[in-house]
Formats: sequence, structure tokens, C-alpha cells
Amino acid sequence: MPVTIISPVTSDPFGPGFLVTAETDLIGPMPSDTLWNFELTAPPNEDILMLAFWQTPLHQIHARMVNNGTTPVAVTPIEVVSSHGKPAQLRVSVSSVSTSFFEEETVQVVLDRQSGQVQELVDWLAGRISGAGTGLTTDEHNAVLQTNASVIALAGINPLDLIGDLADAFASSPPLGFGSLSTTYELIGDGEMPDIGDLLHTKLGIFFVASAIPAGFGHRHGQSEEYPIRLVQWRTVHTVGGTEMVTQVMDYETHGELMRWRQSKPSRIEYSITPGVVLQAQWWQFP
Repeated sequence: MPVTIISPVTSDPFGPGFLVTAETDLIGPMPSDTLWNFELTAPPNEDILMLAFWQTPLHQIHARMVNNGTTPVAVTPIEVVSSHGKPAQLRVSVSSVSTSFFEEETVQVVLDRQSGQVQELVDWLAGRISGAGTGLTTDEHNAVLQTNASVIALAGINPLDLIGDLADAFASSPPLGFGSLSTTYELIGDGEMPDIGDLLHTKLGIFFVASAIPAGFGHRHGQSEEYPIRLVQWRTVHTVGGTEMVTQVMDYETHGELMRWRQSKPSRIEYSITPGVVLQAQWWQFP
């Protein structure tokens, strides 16, 4: 039963907090005790940087690389031999005790210890919201965490909302190096910024440029030209207890800049663009 690592591929940047996708070509249903194991070593086949496993009877698994299982849940230590840019290896295996099979595949990657740090920190903080070290055994503590996670998921609560100021600060004002720009959206008139619910990225801000400005607007000369008429108004909307609240209104007479909001994770972001103006907007997002 060969295993195929779909992502990452050879020479891809990869590390704690990154997503990994793997599949098996086994025909028919998977055994109920199917166990997927993930091992990240840096240098390859030497120091184990992270261990993770998921018991699930799926032919394909898409998961985030974070420590779990019997491995201590902690932010991954950085050693000299496993620092950013060094060679690393991801090993993925799938096995079943009941059917006595075992298959694995490896992929050589380049260790990235920067891009995944925010997600790794989020998982580390979330693992402590139930009060670790309060007299529970390891199994009892893990059971409490699983119960908390289930309740949070069913209630539709973002775990970041429960963690507090530290994670909220990372989510709302992370270092610029943590972010990347999405595809470009062309916006006119009034509406909502698309794709805020994208599950693969955390939205951190919006970079926007006016690609069309009507003649006669006029402007004041400067490194950033300032127009006497508002180009766009942005509004962040949060939902609390089923009630929608406008939490921030931002008016811009300039463009070509990055807009960030005070509170993290808006429910939606609305825009009102002056007639005749066309905006090219991109999410600044993680990863």
C-alpha cells in the first residue's frame, strides 16, 4: 500500500505549523485502526524536530504539522543543526495493527522556522487553556483538551478568542514578515471584501491600490499623493452573541498602503468606493 506525499514536495519550505497532505492507494475501506504518523527530522534522518500522529480511516489526510500524541506539546526548540534554511526530511507512514501493514514515504525539504511560528504558537497556547498541571494525569488532561476542542468547534468559537492578549496581539498585529499577499480583487462601488472565510489563511490586513481615479479629483503632491475626496471607506464588522457591530471605520484619501484593524478576526469587511474609482485589493494573510 504505497504512500504518496502530495505536499510538501522536494525542496519545498516546510516546518512546524505547515500543512501536509498525504494519501494511500489502498483499494476499499481503510481499517478502523489506521494510524498516520508524521516525523520531521533536521538534518534528515537525525534529530527529530516534531512528531505527530492521527488515527483515522481516511485514504487521504490533510493536517497541520504540530506536536501531538505522546510528544510533549511545546513550541519546537531551535537547535543550530535545525535552524531556518537547513535541510530537513518529512517521513509519512500509515499502518494498521489489525491488518499488519506498514508503508512509508519520505520527502526532502528545506526547514522553514519562520512562516509557521504563528500557527505553532496558537496551537501551543490552545493546549493550555484547560489548565494543564492542575492535578490531572496526562490522559485526563488530553481528554479535557479534546472535550474543549469539540465544544469550541460545535459552538463556532475561534480558539484564539479564548487565549487572550498574547495570541490576539499576534493575530491582529504580527510582524510583517509573517504575512503574504493573496490574489488581487478588483473592487468598485459598495460591497464586502471576498474570501474572508478562507480556512487556509488567517486574514491580517488589506493592501490596496487605486488603478483608476476620475479626472478632476485633484491631488496634493507628495511621496503618497493625497486626494481631497475620499477614495474608499472600509468598515470592520464583528459578531458577538449573534449581534453584528461595526468596530472600526477607516476613511482613505490615499492608496498604495496596507490597512490593518485594531481587533482581530472581523466577521466581514465592507467597503464603499467613490464612484469612478477602481481599487485593486489583496489580503495580507498568514501563511
